[in-house]
Amino acid sequence: MMSAVSAAIDAANEAEQADWYKHGCKPGTYACAKNPKTGGAGWKVCNTSKQWVYAGDCPWKSYCYFNKTNGSPYCIPWHY
Repeated sequence: MMSAVSAAIDAANEAEQADWYKHGCKPGTYACAKNPKTGGAGWKVCNTSKQWVYAGDCPWKSYCYFNKTNGSPYCIPWHY
């Protein structure tokens, strides 16, 4: 079961990244995302056409955390 902390982080990441869909994205950048088929946590990458492409899944019992300092998504176990 996902903890309240990881759920809050997931919601904050989604809200922050929502504007990218409206305005396109910067090629070569990453963001947290949900798998469009399963709804599981994962990440996406911006392609050369400035479109987000789902790129991978986080392991079971983990969530995606986006590190603003280095611009990278990380899969974090729920218990952290």
